Amino acid sequence: MRKGIERTFLVKEIPRELKSFEEKYVYQNYLSSTEKEEFRIRLVIENGEKEYKVTFKRGGGMVREEVGFL
Repeated sequence: MRKGIERTFLVKEIPRELKSFEEKYVYQNYLSSTEKEEFRIRLVIENGEKEYKVTFKRGGGMVREEVGFL
């Protein structure tokens, strides 16, 4: 299993010098199987194309084990 690092960043505003990117919509949800194990189901829509991804996550804190299925 690979390790995933959970991080969150808060910004007050988007910097003007930031280059623009194409739109990408991401919808995701988590299903917990135990307190320290869960599945993430993610739908990514980019340029009209849909991609589904399922990831199993285990552990707690900022670093967790991850396995991707789709």
